[in-house]
Amino acid sequence: EYVPVEEVEKVFQDNCAFADFVFLPKETKVSYVAVCVIVSDSIGSVMKWAKDNGVQGDEDAVVKSDKFREALYQDFEAAAKAKKLQRFLWVAKKNIHAEYQAPGYQEEW
Repeated sequence: EYVPVEEVEKVFQDNCAFADFVFLPKETKVSYVAVCVIVSDSIGSVMKWAKDNGVQGDEDAVVKSDKFREALYQDFEAAAKAKKLQRFLWVAKKNIHAEYQAPGYQEEW
């Protein structure tokens, strides 16, 4: 199936307050959607979420936690439903990779 990469990225990024950047790799040899999520400027709200949900650790540990992946998954699933994405464009929880980058990381590139 054809995957409209930019549309899927936009749906997930625009509808998840914790994701500063969502990247969908253009891999043609797999039959599933996977996303890479960068958390940077939104780390303040992520850490507040972590405190409210009993997730301990520094920024990197929180972003890589299973509980945070579950929160991303729930946001992405709700966005996919709301925007009426076809079912094959939804991302499975196991296919979400989240990473923390300190604010300003782009300037170092």
